[in-house]
Amino acid sequence: EVAVAKKAEENAIARASQRIEEQDVISAFFTDVPKPFYSMMVRLLDQNGFDYKKYGFPKDTNNK
Repeated sequence: EVAVAKKAEENAIARASQRIEEQDVISAFFTDVPKPFYSMMVRLLDQNGFDYKKYGFPKDTNNK
């Protein structure tokens, strides 16, 4: 939770935004979740109605 929150903040800063938005959080999940938990994370995002595909995720999981 702490790692994703920090990464989401970094993502917002990289976009020159003062607000953390959904795209920042989604990107943080996809970049910071360890490979063994990746498919579970995707399933949970789907179950909770997050449209991560509009942000270009999932990327190639073979390199994760």
